[in-house]
Amino acid sequence: MSTPMNAPEEQQEMRRPGLPYEQIQDIKRRARDAAGQVLDVYWDLDKFPVDPVRLAQEYGAEVFIGDLKEDLDGFMVPPRDGYGAQIYVDTDSSPARQRFTTAHELGHLVEDGERLQVDRRRDALSKEGTDPHELFANEFAASLLMPEFAVRQLVAAGMARARLHGFFGVSQLAMQHRLRNLRLND
Repeated sequence: MSTPMNAPEEQQEMRRPGLPYEQIQDIKRRARDAAGQVLDVYWDLDKFPVDPVRLAQEYGAEVFIGDLKEDLDGFMVPPRDGYGAQIYVDTDSSPARQRFTTAHELGHLVEDGERLQVDRRRDALSKEGTDPHELFANEFAASLLMPEFAVRQLVAAGMARARLHGFFGVSQLAMQHRLRNLRLND
């Protein structure tokens, strides 16, 4: 089933093969709520950029940045045998990408801390955007690193769109996606 061309832009954009629009919206709402809860409990409101490593550690995970297999951005090992969760992030990625990957893996831990999560560099499922767990982790990471209230305040205050990514410590592409998803792109 295709989304009609005259459907709202958000609905056209969010339509994914195999996932109903309503399910995508529910996943994203749950991810935003979860990120908000993590921020409320573990984050100092006035400190930007948000430090995903510190938040993950406060949440109970160890974070390791090292040389992973060439096709891996990161992965999360759930708690087991008395050990806490572990998040691994590839050193070959840019600092902004490492931050997003850390937040993404924390999203997997928050959503379902019982499953091993391995994130390959843009594999087929992530390109299609059909995996509910990846949708959750991506929305969680964006909401954690670029809190909606802060993005809206800075845009309303007139901060240049080109400077926002530096303020939040994310890539230009991640910031563009966030602005589009918040309907703040000019």
